[in-house]
Amino acid sequence: MLFLAVFCGFLAEYQLEHKIEKERERSYINSLHEDLISDTAMLRLNISQRRERIQMADSLVWAIRLSDRRRFGNEIHYYARSISIPANIFPNDRTIQQLKSSGSLRLIRNITVSNAIMSYDQQVRNTQYDMLDESAIRSEYRQVVSSVFNTLVFYEIVSDAISFRLRKSDGLTEQVEILARPNSNPQLISNDPILLNRLIGTIQDIKRIQVSQLVRSMSLKKQAAQLIDLIKKEYNLN
Repeated sequence: MLFLAVFCGFLAEYQLEHKIEKERERSYINSLHEDLISDTAMLRLNISQRRERIQMADSLVWAIRLSDRRRFGNEIHYYARSISIPANIFPNDRTIQQLKSSGSLRLIRNITVSNAIMSYDQQVRNTQYDMLDESAIRSEYRQVVSSVFNTLVFYEIVSDAISFRLRKSDGLTEQVEILARPNSNPQLISNDPILLNRLIGTIQDIKRIQVSQLVRSMSLKKQAAQLIDLIKKEYNLN
């Protein structure tokens, strides 16, 4: 009788622990689902930004190469400043970090889902690592730009954007993206062909990294969507 009582107590405790772990698993899955929804929205914006940067880089090179580029000072300065704005991604990784740091990944009993989560996390980290290269390219580009452009014009462009943002909200809660073309048709401070050649080279690097990151963001967005579909199917989420 004593053995039976102990055994039954053990079974009850096991069932309770199993129930608690299933509830925790479900909670993590629901939280992960919310994170992925947030990620897809963020990646959609990032894809749009990068496509715009690529078009601007092409337009900038086209305008610089014109024999009468003095007519297009507004556009040249606008594009030159715009393509240097970072288009970083900041995934909502709260759930994945909790799963990894607390050792709770074991709670995700579905091995297919668990592997998909880790694969997505790896791709996110690879994409963010490549941003270090992007940051270095932007830094080199800005050094060349300062030798060719009147950077005071850039200052005025950004100042106008900040003033606009402040008028629309209580603070700068978002990255400044709304830049306006200057209306004074500013000119380059140097038309040295060697400097212009170097400038076009750095613009090419900017475009290259934008294309590379665009492909990564598109792939990551697709992977996030697939993971959403997988966990909705496996866990019967609405």
